[in-house]
Amino acid sequence: YSQTQSDAQQLQVKDKFYIRGRFQGAAGADEISLPGIGVAQGSVKVYSGSTLLTEGVDYQVFYDQAKVKILNTAYLNAANELRVVFEKNALVQVQPRKLLGTRLDYAVNKDALFGFTAMHILENQAPGINRVNIGDEPANNTILGADLSFRKDSRVLTKLVDALPILSTKEISTVSFTGEVAKLIAGQAQLGRGENGVSYIDDFENARTPYTLSGLASIPAWRLAATPAPILGNATGLASNYRRGKLAWYTVDQSYYTGGSAVSANISAATLANHYSRGIPRDEIFPNKDLGATGNGFEYTFDLAYYPGERGPYNFSPNNVDPVNGRLFTDRTSTFANESRFGGVSRAITFDTDFDNANVEYLEFWMMDPFLNSPNGKSEINDSQNPVTNAKDNPGGQFILNLGNVSEDVLKDNNQYEFENGLPTPADTNPLPTLPTAWGRVSTQQFLT
Repeated sequence: YSQTQSDAQQLQVKDKFYIRGRFQGAAGADEISLPGIGVAQGSVKVYSGSTLLTEGVDYQVFYDQAKVKILNTAYLNAANELRVVFEKNALVQVQPRKLLGTRLDYAVNKDALFGFTAMHILENQAPGINRVNIGDEPANNTILGADLSFRKDSRVLTKLVDALPILSTKEISTVSFTGEVAKLIAGQAQLGRGENGVSYIDDFENARTPYTLSGLASIPAWRLAATPAPILGNATGLASNYRRGKLAWYTVDQSYYTGGSAVSANISAATLANHYSRGIPRDEIFPNKDLGATGNGFEYTFDLAYYPGERGPYNFSPNNVDPVNGRLFTDRTSTFANESRFGGVSRAITFDTDFDNANVEYLEFWMMDPFLNSPNGKSEINDSQNPVTNAKDNPGGQFILNLGNVSEDVLKDNNQYEFENGLPTPADTNPLPTLPTAWGRVSTQQFLT
């Protein structure tokens, strides 16, 4: 097929086959149903033996269906037992209420009475709930009321009634009047640590199923990328890496941002304040994000440092090399030369690679502007090896994302086995044979996991 299975199934001219049969088996072998309802968000943890799996990489949780889907099939085939730990939200939430009121009466005389009423109700949302739907908001209302009661005997009214023909009254007539007025003052109740008076139309928590390629645990999964096809052309051997520049990828330990003895003495406060090495607080990207009980920490950023003027790994180009410092190019200040070079990293996608089948529609990421212009040296780039530059003075470049079938052949040596533990050592009495390549000798043995 030249298309994915999902796309091929849309061709109605070809998709006209009917298959009938019977089968028996365990449906959903990669899914685990959790007992009960109301699984607490973020509480699900999956263990393979004593190993804690990573959500979004090794497994995916469907909180609305109370199901866990194992994405990494290696754990399904492993001998270790899968164990799921989770919490359930309480079905009955106690909602505290406070009701205060007072009633005041004032008698002007035996005929007139004034009254005043005040009541206030305050509802606090149940613990752990910071989101409510429209119509379910906790109340914070005050009502004020006033009333008047007037009653007085009237002999004049009695005489007027007696003046009517055929009528004769003996009882004293009475004039009575009663009136009330009230005013409701609606307030706004605070939901947890959120804003006052906020209601959620829809939080869209179950509207998408995210798969993550980020996080601290995913950093080791990134590897040096092979030369892209447009740059590689027909080059083989050493020439396949002649245009590779130096690229470093890493994540900074958050202990540097929290202070303490972990910060080395040679790391200045100015370095930790630089935009390209500082910590990124969680509420800097999403100012209104609910940070939960853990408070505001720092994001685990994926840092990329690219130096097109320096030779990258496996770049043994004999051209334009600085005779004094062999790791530098002589044309490192040339914009044209730097634009012809590249640096890259790649990693495997551990979930369903058929994006149509997995309903993957977009790739979401946040990137700091690599060309900031900030005062007080906060946008300077100083690696102590190259001249200090300001980010705004860099000429620019291209950031390219390749998805699909991407080559992992970093060394173009006709698909030899390049792993160090396959090479013989001087202590081997019967060394295994090796083959020479442009980069050195390689093993003839297959790699064993």
